[in-house]
Amino acid sequence: MRPAPGRPLRSRLFLLAASGLLPLAIVACVVLAYLVGQRARDAQESALAVSRALATAVDAELRATVSVLQSLVLSDDLAPGQLPEFRALAARVAASQGWRTVVLADAHGKVLMSSAFGLDAAAPAPVDVDSMQRAIAQRQPVVGAVVRGPHEGTPAYAVRVPVARQGKLQYVLSAVIPSDRIVAVLLRQAVPASSLASVFDHHLTRVARSRPGPGEGPTPSLQALLASDRSEGTGPTTSLEGTPSYTGFSRLQPWGWTVTIGIPSAGSTSGVYGAAGAVAGGLLASLALAALAAWYFSRDVIEPIDTLKAAAGARHRGAAPRRRGRPQQGRIPGDARPRVAQPAGAHGHRAAPDGAQRRSGHARRARSDGTPGHAHEAAGR
Repeated sequence: MRPAPGRPLRSRLFLLAASGLLPLAIVACVVLAYLVGQRARDAQESALAVSRALATAVDAELRATVSVLQSLVLSDDLAPGQLPEFRALAARVAASQGWRTVVLADAHGKVLMSSAFGLDAAAPAPVDVDSMQRAIAQRQPVVGAVVRGPHEGTPAYAVRVPVARQGKLQYVLSAVIPSDRIVAVLLRQAVPASSLASVFDHHLTRVARSRPGPGEGPTPSLQALLASDRSEGTGPTTSLEGTPSYTGFSRLQPWGWTVTIGIPSAGSTSGVYGAAGAVAGGLLASLALAALAAWYFSRDVIEPIDTLKAAAGARHRGAAPRRRGRPQQGRIPGDARPRVAQPAGAHGHRAAPDGAQRRSGHARRARSDGTPGHAHEAAGR
């Protein structure tokens, strides 16, 4: 069985040169993986910082509403028997603030008047009963959930302020505000077009969104992120449009609302992928250069080896190997060398051959032939 042929020398040289690029490729992959992770962490930190800023803006809007209601409570018209005067004042405040209506309820949550209806009209029942009960029980300002009223199709929320006189709860004053007010707050913060900001109430019903979208609740991935009890955090989510994002959220602790902001993950890693393409191109160019160098330098080794192979093959076939190139200068063939004359003796004559040396030579040949006579004869000469 013939042994398997070995790798060509050029392939070995190419592998040797390419192996020098392997550590560089490994280091480049490690660095790129680190950069991708770092960009993802930076995007999540940025999302968290933006969610805090948006939460601060929304909180300021809600607190401003509470302040206006508390100023309205100080009016002297808020007293038994003066509901017509107070209703007129509440209607003017609601119109100036862009509210839908101002509602006054007693200590048990029964609606006494609404600035959107006359006093002779039947008092409507509170739409968000839960927030009304919480305001009565906690005796603290409360922000309700987003609901749709029976007369207005657009969603709205209620901000309720308890009114206590002499330590006793007498009224609950509420402002019903359309959710577009919170949308305007988000738009004033100049949210980037690629990002997506949303505000959710304590039931995780969407209050506002920087871009219109289907549905009224969060996506399953965002809902899982908001299921924790943390006041803020970050994590990967998917938007309603199906865009993978890094999302940060911040909760408004006094009100139970949550503000989120999603930054597309593709935008955070686009620069890293460009760098990865540049590194890959550089490695490919280096491999091509290594292949060219292996081909070039292997010629100086392969050609002498081929010459030796040809000479060995010719010797094996019995033919004299053909020498390449010109014969060396200054060399004289053995048969063309001049004969050197024997040196003369002491008296100027040529030195005669030594007879004793000739006789000893004949004797050695006779002994080797096994002829004693010849040996004696040679010895006697």
